[in-house]
Amino acid sequence: MQFVWADNLNSNPHDIRNSLRRFLVSVTCCLVVVASSFAAQGDVEGLEEDAIRKAVDSVAESVIRFETIGGTNRVEGAVVSNGPSTGVAVTNDGYVISASFHFAHEPASIFARLPDGKRASAEIVGRDLSRKLVLLKIQSDFEFSVPEAMDSEAVQVGETVIAVGRVLDAESPGISTGIVSATNRIWDRAIQTDAKISPANFGGPLLNLGGKVIGILVPMSPEDDGEMAGTEWYDSGIGFAVPFDNVLKQVEKLKQGKTLRKGLIGVSLKGTDMFADPAVVAFCGGASPAGKSGIKPGDEIVEINQQPIRRQSEMKHALGPLYEDDLANVIVIRDGRRLAFEVKLVGEVAPFIPPGIGILCGNEPEDQLVVVGVLDGGTAESAGIEVGDRITHFDGHLVESNNGLKQMIAATEVDSDLRLTLHRDGQIRQLTISIGRLGAEIPVGLPELERAQNARLITVKVAEVANECFALIPDSANVRADPSLLVWIPEAGKMKKETIDNTWREHCQSHNVVVLVPLSVDEQKWLPGESEFIVSAVDTLARRVKFDPKRVVVGGVKTGGAMASLVAFGQRDLFKGLVVVDSGLSQRARGILTSPVEPLMVLLGSNGPQSEQQKSSAEVLKRSHFPLAVEEKPIGTTIEHWVDDVLKWVRAVDRF
Repeated sequence: MQFVWADNLNSNPHDIRNSLRRFLVSVTCCLVVVASSFAAQGDVEGLEEDAIRKAVDSVAESVIRFETIGGTNRVEGAVVSNGPSTGVAVTNDGYVISASFHFAHEPASIFARLPDGKRASAEIVGRDLSRKLVLLKIQSDFEFSVPEAMDSEAVQVGETVIAVGRVLDAESPGISTGIVSATNRIWDRAIQTDAKISPANFGGPLLNLGGKVIGILVPMSPEDDGEMAGTEWYDSGIGFAVPFDNVLKQVEKLKQGKTLRKGLIGVSLKGTDMFADPAVVAFCGGASPAGKSGIKPGDEIVEINQQPIRRQSEMKHALGPLYEDDLANVIVIRDGRRLAFEVKLVGEVAPFIPPGIGILCGNEPEDQLVVVGVLDGGTAESAGIEVGDRITHFDGHLVESNNGLKQMIAATEVDSDLRLTLHRDGQIRQLTISIGRLGAEIPVGLPELERAQNARLITVKVAEVANECFALIPDSANVRADPSLLVWIPEAGKMKKETIDNTWREHCQSHNVVVLVPLSVDEQKWLPGESEFIVSAVDTLARRVKFDPKRVVVGGVKTGGAMASLVAFGQRDLFKGLVVVDSGLSQRARGILTSPVEPLMVLLGSNGPQSEQQKSSAEVLKRSHFPLAVEEKPIGTTIEHWVDDVLKWVRAVDRF
């Protein structure tokens, strides 16, 4: 806009009046435009508010309020309580879907408030464990209104949505608005929204502005399937809803009382980076769905149900929405060929129980498959295997390396009987051997090593941390095998540099073990964040000293033992053994299962009878089928009395 003014006081008065007139007209026009703009904006806001109100009104009678009485006080360690919750009617005769979160405490009684204000009892008739939903049946003749479902394929990122719950006010639903922030989340099982999601609307509907139900609001997490998983994101702008059209497809099964479970294929994959590593099968038990179909270790999965698989995360995404008994058409690459398999998924895979026969084999190339130790109580001892035997065939299959033998044993069911072929004194012998559970006891009668002539104590400096760290390194020039590595975490503030030398030197020379000792910054406690420093210290040491990656163990005493468990379970690809003395496991280390791909052996020690915390830790490890040894020494035993046993155990952690 251009304004014309008189250039000076001597301008023509007529020109000045014309300029002023044009200026006033321009200003008037601007004010009209601005006013129109505000009016239009007000109209848009008004239209949106009206649309939200109509959308909520259209489903209000379908949104049911529940109340519970009784039940447990804790679920997965979290305190829970009775309170109102929300559900959505899915049939006219009183079947209602809700979030399982509200009923995880197994209430004794459930009541529903009907749209006419009356109350009626209800019961859970079916559960969807994959989507964290329950189906309830309300005992009433009331005819319920079922809302219209939105086609989940038509949901658009960025569209306005409304989260609805009936908790705070029984008479009118509460709402929260937002947008669809992503689709196909939680491994293709959920829609994500930035609307505020919390127990106030878990189990309620997520609507579009047209009043159609996009999904049922539930707490979910991509990393955990527990009842409480995802609840930590209350009102954070990260919320999830299970697509409602998919929920409706499962209602008939749930009405029959079925429990729907996530479909499992039963394989373990190589690598630790799911977003970079290909889906190469590392382990596939013969009794697993994949094993029964013919999939083998070494196969690379490249397609599932016509979805290309380039990374492990894409495999999880393809399997994520499938249920138990669903079929997965799997394409693998084996020896350069594409092979197709039809796999019927299961809801539960039998836990992996590490099998073993109780032997140690030489580590050098010329000693591969040569038995250098027979452990007491193992099936190898009872079968008659002796030190010096060279194993050549396992169940008729040629064995070419220690790793090959270990994989064959790991793929064998516990209590299986098979033939073992070996060379002894120039003769071929065949033995029948039973596969037992892999033991974790402190070995006796280990073959003696050439004693290292010396050991040097060095400082291991980790960049950008204040912690001190030291390592005792045996001079292994006269010992053929690479040394083992023990990362020993002392009680906070209880060990100094000179103590390390006095405690460990003689034994590390005798057992050819590198001992790395990180120290806490705080004299009173270890901090959880220091676990990263400990792992970095191992990486720093590995650049200076060579050690056997199959015999890397982390251990500690008291608070150091709890820290060791945190480190071990957080770095399963690095540590093969865990030693905990006079302590239980860190709470953060619980709930982890044993794995054929990332094996971990555990030694729990105590000076005197085990504490309740130690007994609890032992039970956790047993339930998870970790190879476990429990060792008790007399009250008053010092760490010096543990050193020799611990280092023997470290040497034997790579057992078969």
